[in-house]
Amino acid sequence: MIVVVSSPSGTGRTTIIERVLREDSRLRYSTSVTTRPQRPGEKEGKDYFFVSEKEFKQRIERGEFVEWAEVHGFMYATPKAPLVEIVQQGGVIILDIDIQGAMQVKEKFPHCVTIFVAPPSLESLEQRLRNRGTDSEELIKRKLQDALRETAKIPEYDYLIVNEDLDTAVRQLQAILEAERCRTKRAQYSITA
Repeated sequence: MIVVVSSPSGTGRTTIIERVLREDSRLRYSTSVTTRPQRPGEKEGKDYFFVSEKEFKQRIERGEFVEWAEVHGFMYATPKAPLVEIVQQGGVIILDIDIQGAMQVKEKFPHCVTIFVAPPSLESLEQRLRNRGTDSEELIKRKLQDALRETAKIPEYDYLIVNEDLDTAVRQLQAILEAERCRTKRAQYSITA
């Protein structure tokens, strides 16, 4: 099962996903490739694979990505090989990707599960972005404008989580994953006489 989780930047989707991954060893995480600079505290290969724009474009040409997009001036992509391997083994992989990438994955894998994480309000999103202290004023304004455009895509997703309270959002993601595991179209159940 492929699970795609998207949200506007600063909504907390990565924090939600990290909590769910810590509590459920059956899940696997798809580490994205990006051209954006590494932030303090981020680990190569865990948070992202950080590459140059030249290398990123070469990997596109070699067909190494399931999806890729330019977001806030940087390139992001999902590597194909680990995703295919986990799905072929019957595992569950979570993709923490933007809206553009989510739509590409949904087109290629129509049975994937798509989840949109929304902020309670634009004001709360702005406060979260400012509290992070990682973005310039110009980038914060750009992310807020993008958030308005991105939330218009909510109807194209299977599920919506409004991240007003982290513990509640984590429980909601866990509930969605458990419900999806129980769907008859995913079940591998048989009984013999």
